[in-house]
Amino acid sequence: VWIALGGKLKISPYYLQADLYPANSSGAFGIAFGLSAQSIHYEYLVDPEVGQYTLRRWNGSEWEDLLPWTGTDQIKEADLFQTLGIYVNQDVITLYMNGAELAAYTDSTPLPPGSIGIANHISSGEIWVDNIYLFPRMPTGE
Repeated sequence: VWIALGGKLKISPYYLQADLYPANSSGAFGIAFGLSAQSIHYEYLVDPEVGQYTLRRWNGSEWEDLLPWTGTDQIKEADLFQTLGIYVNQDVITLYMNGAELAAYTDSTPLPPGSIGIANHISSGEIWVDNIYLFPRMPTGE
Protein backbone atom coordinates (compact mmCIF):
# COMPACT_ATOMS: atom_id res chain seq x y z
CA VAL A 1 0.00 0.00 0.00
CA TRP A 2 1.30 3.44 -0.78
CA ILE A 3 -0.01 6.99 -0.92
CA ALA A 4 0.80 9.21 -3.91
CA LEU A 5 2.11 12.70 -3.17
CA GLY A 6 1.31 14.24 -6.54
CA GLY A 7 1.68 13.93 -10.29
CA LYS A 8 4.64 12.58 -12.22
CA LEU A 9 8.01 14.19 -11.64
CA LYS A 10 9.45 15.95 -14.62
CA ILE A 11 12.89 16.54 -13.10
CA SER A 12 15.99 14.42 -12.96
CA PRO A 13 18.14 14.28 -10.97
CA TYR A 14 16.15 14.87 -7.80
CA TYR A 15 16.43 14.56 -4.02
CA LEU A 16 13.37 13.61 -1.96
CA GLN A 17 13.28 13.65 1.84
CA ALA A 18 10.48 13.01 4.35
CA ASP A 19 10.15 12.56 8.10
CA LEU A 20 8.09 9.43 8.82
CA TYR A 21 6.72 8.04 12.08
CA PRO A 22 4.80 4.76 12.56
CA ALA A 23 2.15 5.83 15.08
CA ASN A 24 0.89 2.89 17.17
CA SER A 25 2.16 0.40 14.62
CA SER A 26 4.95 -1.95 13.64
CA GLY A 27 6.43 -3.05 10.34
CA ALA A 28 8.15 -1.49 7.34
CA PHE A 29 7.45 1.91 5.80
CA GLY A 30 9.26 4.37 3.58
CA ILE A 31 9.39 6.19 0.25
CA ALA A 32 7.87 4.93 -3.01
CA PHE A 33 9.18 6.50 -6.21
CA GLY A 34 9.41 6.03 -9.96
CA LEU A 35 5.78 4.87 -10.15
CA SER A 36 4.60 4.28 -13.71
CA ALA A 37 1.12 3.75 -15.15
CA GLN A 38 1.82 -0.01 -14.97
CA SER A 39 2.45 0.24 -11.15
CA ILE A 40 6.15 -0.52 -11.63
CA HIS A 41 8.09 1.37 -8.94
CA TYR A 42 10.87 1.43 -6.34
CA GLU A 43 10.47 1.34 -2.56
CA TYR A 44 13.04 2.41 0.01
CA LEU A 45 11.82 0.84 3.25
CA VAL A 46 12.92 0.96 6.87
CA ASP A 47 11.87 -1.21 9.80
CA PRO A 48 12.95 0.54 13.04
CA GLU A 49 12.00 -2.41 15.24
CA VAL A 50 14.76 -4.52 13.68
CA GLY A 51 17.03 -1.61 12.65
CA GLN A 52 17.12 -2.51 8.95
CA TYR A 53 16.47 -0.94 5.54
CA THR A 54 16.06 -2.22 1.97
CA LEU A 55 15.67 -1.01 -1.62
CA ARG A 56 13.40 -3.01 -3.90
CA ARG A 57 11.48 -2.72 -7.17
CA TRP A 58 8.02 -3.97 -8.08
CA ASN A 59 8.34 -5.23 -11.68
CA GLY A 60 4.60 -5.60 -12.23
CA SER A 61 4.31 -9.15 -10.89
CA GLU A 62 6.86 -9.58 -8.06
CA TRP A 63 9.35 -7.75 -5.87
CA GLU A 64 13.02 -7.61 -6.88
CA ASP A 65 15.44 -7.00 -3.99
CA LEU A 66 17.95 -4.42 -5.24
CA LEU A 67 19.59 -4.03 -1.83
CA PRO A 68 18.79 -6.74 0.72
CA TRP A 69 17.55 -5.93 4.22
CA THR A 70 20.63 -4.47 5.95
CA GLY A 71 21.19 -3.36 9.52
CA THR A 72 22.38 0.14 10.41
CA ASP A 73 22.94 2.21 13.54
CA GLN A 74 21.52 5.25 11.71
CA ILE A 75 17.94 4.14 12.37
CA LYS A 76 16.49 5.78 15.47
CA GLU A 77 14.39 4.02 18.09
CA ALA A 78 11.03 2.77 16.80
CA ASP A 79 9.04 5.48 18.62
CA LEU A 80 10.81 8.43 16.91
CA PHE A 81 10.49 10.12 13.52
CA GLN A 82 12.86 8.71 10.88
CA THR A 83 14.21 11.06 8.18
CA LEU A 84 14.47 9.14 4.91
CA GLY A 85 16.07 10.61 1.80
CA ILE A 86 16.77 9.45 -1.74
CA TYR A 87 18.91 11.04 -4.41
CA VAL A 88 18.10 9.73 -7.88
CA ASN A 89 20.57 10.68 -10.61
CA GLN A 90 19.87 8.75 -13.83
CA ASP A 91 20.81 5.13 -12.97
CA VAL A 92 22.17 5.74 -9.45
CA ILE A 93 19.90 5.72 -6.38
CA THR A 94 21.53 6.89 -3.13
CA LEU A 95 19.77 6.20 0.18
CA TYR A 96 19.97 8.46 3.25
CA MET A 97 18.79 7.87 6.81
CA ASN A 98 18.66 10.58 9.47
CA GLY A 99 21.28 12.68 7.66
CA ALA A 100 23.76 9.91 6.83
CA GLU A 101 24.36 8.21 3.48
CA LEU A 102 23.59 4.49 3.78
CA ALA A 103 24.13 3.01 0.33
CA ALA A 104 24.10 3.65 -3.41
CA TYR A 105 22.67 1.33 -6.03
CA THR A 106 23.30 1.47 -9.78
CA ASP A 107 20.32 0.16 -11.75
CA SER A 108 21.13 -1.31 -15.16
CA THR A 109 17.52 -0.65 -16.25
CA PRO A 110 16.49 2.51 -14.34
CA LEU A 111 12.88 3.60 -14.14
CA PRO A 112 11.91 7.12 -15.29
CA PRO A 113 11.13 9.65 -12.52
CA GLY A 114 7.38 8.79 -12.34
CA SER A 115 5.29 9.59 -9.27
CA ILE A 116 6.40 9.64 -5.64
CA GLY A 117 4.63 8.56 -2.46
CA ILE A 118 4.80 7.00 0.99
CA ALA A 119 5.07 3.20 1.21
CA ASN A 120 3.16 1.60 4.07
CA HIS A 121 3.73 -2.05 4.99
CA ILE A 122 2.85 -1.80 8.68
CA SER A 123 0.57 -4.37 10.29
CA SER A 124 -1.89 -1.78 11.63
CA GLY A 125 -1.90 1.85 12.70
CA GLU A 126 -0.83 4.98 10.86
CA ILE A 127 2.21 6.56 9.25
CA TRP A 128 2.64 10.21 10.17
CA VAL A 129 4.41 12.29 7.53
CA ASP A 130 6.11 15.65 8.07
CA ASN A 131 8.66 17.90 6.37
CA ILE A 132 8.54 16.62 2.80
CA TYR A 133 11.21 18.19 0.60
CA LEU A 134 11.83 17.75 -3.12
CA PHE A 135 14.86 19.36 -4.76
CA PRO A 136 16.03 19.28 -8.40
CA ARG A 137 19.55 18.55 -7.13
CA MET A 138 21.30 17.28 -4.02
CA PRO A 139 21.05 19.95 -1.26
CA THR A 140 24.43 21.21 -0.06
CA GLY A 141 23.36 22.69 3.28
CA GLU A 142 24.41 26.19 2.24
